[in-house]
Amino acid sequence: MTVRERGVVERLVVQLGGTGEPLRAQLREARVRTSCDCGCPSLEFVLPDGAVPARTRILADAYVASPVQRGAGLVLWAGADGHLAELEAYGTTRLPTPGTLFPWGTGPGPA
Repeated sequence: MTVRERGVVERLVVQLGGTGEPLRAQLREARVRTSCDCGCPSLEFVLPDGAVPARTRILADAYVASPVQRGAGLVLWAGADGHLAELEAYGTTRLPTPGTLFPWGTGPGPA
C-alpha cells in the first residue's frame, strides 16, 4: 500500500473506535490492487493466500470536503470473515488526502 492509501484507510478506521484495532493490525501487512476499470481509485485488499474477500458489510464511509473533488466519497467494506475487502471510491478519479475525509454528518460538509 502507498502512504496515501494507508492514511485514507486509517482515517476511515478511526470512525470505528476500539473495534477498529483488528483492522489496524491488518493494515500493517495489507496488500492491495486496483478493483475497477472505470478509472476510479477503488482498491481491493488481497489476503496473504492471494484471495480477495467478497465484500459483505460496510465498515465506514466518508465524504470528501474538497472543491476539486465535489460529490466524492469513500466506503470501506469488510468480508464475512472480518477481513478488509475493498475501499470503494466514487465521484473521483484520484484518492483524496486523508485530511479531506469526514464521516457523513460531521465536518464542514461536502464542498
